[in-house]
Amino acid sequence: MIIAVVLVLLALVVLGVVLYTRRGGAQARAHRQRQRELSKALAVATKTHASAIKATEKELKSVRSAYDKSVRGAERTLTELRSPDGRRLGHYRGVTLHELSISTPQGKSSLIGAQASVDTAGNLAVTRRATLTRTVAGGVLFGPVGAIIGGAGFKKASKHDNRELYLMIETPTLVAVVECPPDQGLKARAFAAQITTAAKQSEAIAAGRPQQIADAESALEAARADTAALTAVESKLASVSADPAMLAAIDAAKQAVDAHIQAAPVRKALPAAS
Repeated sequence: MIIAVVLVLLALVVLGVVLYTRRGGAQARAHRQRQRELSKALAVATKTHASAIKATEKELKSVRSAYDKSVRGAERTLTELRSPDGRRLGHYRGVTLHELSISTPQGKSSLIGAQASVDTAGNLAVTRRATLTRTVAGGVLFGPVGAIIGGAGFKKASKHDNRELYLMIETPTLVAVVECPPDQGLKARAFAAQITTAAKQSEAIAAGRPQQIADAESALEAARADTAALTAVESKLASVSADPAMLAAIDAAKQAVDAHIQAAPVRKALPAAS
């Protein structure tokens, strides 16, 4: 009989412990779940603010890039216009063509009055006889054409490729002859035509250059002063960074998390068995 009573009392104690533990565990689980929810709300508020800042920074980067590109383009245009040579138009076989000048292996000259042609050495010796005679006598002509022509008497070389092509450039102060690969006839002639066309335009370009420079200076000044879009986005970034609603949401979420942590349930000691 006594044993039965003891067993019943022991069972009641165990049942009480189990029920107490379950009740305390449920409270702890509920508290942890709520803390996860509050922490998630804080993360969302923080991420929302950070994303808004990042998006505005990206917008600012794009606007600043466009501004810098505009200014650099205006600066480049002004630099080219201020150059005595003008803009660079082309290059071929050591010859560089600008709006107002031409540079060759034999020297540099103003482009005004220039002309260019492409032909074989033999044809050049006939069609440009007077020019080449004067050039050779003056010691300007070098290379294969000089060897073929051989001086004022135009002595022909014993062996040469009839397909050989030469680009001949004539200006009032310079004559230059440049050898071209036989398979580049079209390219060489196109460049010669470009030289001749540019030469016809160079005098008018030179006359209008002062006004072009003045216009380019005004354009550069306007490009540098056009900061409205840049200023607007910079102001927008400052506003987003200090946005009171988003900062208040973050602060409220932090306070909720801190308060919940401080309110964590404290498990009481089990009542003493009587």
